[in-house]
Amino acid sequence: MAVAKTITIKPCSPKLKILYEKHRFKILKGGRGSAKSWGIAEALVHFTNTYKTRVLCCREVQKSIKESAKKLIEDTIWRYGLQDSYEIQGASIKHKVTGSEFIFEGLKNDPKKIKSLEGVHIAWVEEAESVSKESWRNLIPTIRAGGSEIWVSFNPRYTTDATWEFIENPRPDTAIETMNFSDNPYFGEELEKERLFDLEQSQKNQDKIYDHIWLGVPMGSEYNTLITPYMIEQSQNRTPFVTQERKIAGLDVSRYGGDFSEFVVRHGNQIIYENSAKGLDTQELSDWAKEQVIISGCEVIVVDSAGSAGVFDILKASLNGVCDVYDFNGAYGADESKYLNQRVETWFKLKSWITDTGKLPQNKKVSQLSTITYFYNNQNKIQLLGKEEMRRKGIHSPDWGDALSMTFYADVKRVVEKTRKRPRRIGFSG
Repeated sequence: MAVAKTITIKPCSPKLKILYEKHRFKILKGGRGSAKSWGIAEALVHFTNTYKTRVLCCREVQKSIKESAKKLIEDTIWRYGLQDSYEIQGASIKHKVTGSEFIFEGLKNDPKKIKSLEGVHIAWVEEAESVSKESWRNLIPTIRAGGSEIWVSFNPRYTTDATWEFIENPRPDTAIETMNFSDNPYFGEELEKERLFDLEQSQKNQDKIYDHIWLGVPMGSEYNTLITPYMIEQSQNRTPFVTQERKIAGLDVSRYGGDFSEFVVRHGNQIIYENSAKGLDTQELSDWAKEQVIISGCEVIVVDSAGSAGVFDILKASLNGVCDVYDFNGAYGADESKYLNQRVETWFKLKSWITDTGKLPQNKKVSQLSTITYFYNNQNKIQLLGKEEMRRKGIHSPDWGDALSMTFYADVKRVVEKTRKRPRRIGFSG
């Protein structure tokens, strides 16, 4: 009869010892680079190699097996030289001697399938910060075999998340450990560079993003303010300077009857022209915007095509030879993968401009900038609180801020660098 190969696991951190103790709930929380998942994978390989253990590895959403922890489990099996002891299949892993099994599922993909699972000894819920209250209600009663356990690993997001309830109101027989980069003896040089960069940025911007990402501190019930009143005040006190940049206008097209269409022109570190209109139809707004281009002398205009593609089409045709016209749709993908979309990316570029060199004007509309808040979504991408949700909270639409943010649209700079030409314009400069 075949005998399982014996291995010795030495947890890289004393905090991982709870995985080898008997507890109904085992919770590992903390920041990036803490080796939580690595330690859990080692413990699971140890148990499945030693006893007959059925393990459910799950997360809130799993669109494919590639999004699961399967690769991490496989790598751990190979690292301990156990590849001949396991049969690695497309969607599962089985131990040839002990009869142990790993299965991989998404909690939200098929709740009925989760409820029908039988004989699970350990359920590992990874990236648990995004797991909904409904998914927890389905999963916990399902893991009911004698002595069964639920292991939870997550980087805390908000104190309002369902998973944070395990921390605020621990269930009976719950062991909790906080693990951060300082608990990981294998924390690499590349991660250390990222950590130090984020620390510097948080200190510069006076935010708590570093604490959230690297120390696992939840962001609380409120969202993070992107541009603080302090940043605005500092920017307003700066001195304007001469620049060789082109004059770039942003046109935010109103989507609702009560909103304004805003036209803002930025030249280097200052706003040189702005105007607004309300209650205009597509043709009227296009004519008005063309007039603003001529009055301001702007050389580039970025038009919010998500508000009305018709305005962009008219301006593209009517301003040919006057200035460059770009269409902007904030919902499209961003250049940098950490941002959800282009709107998020341009607002973060606006923030950098404000904190570095930008001089904001002394007007009431500037206060819109401090109403923009952001958070990390389930894919760990940075997302802004949407306009619809802002309306529900009684926050006015930041139309002026959106127009200014569009002047930082990446495509404008790329074309300038590529062509290095100044387009012909008419009218006078502002």
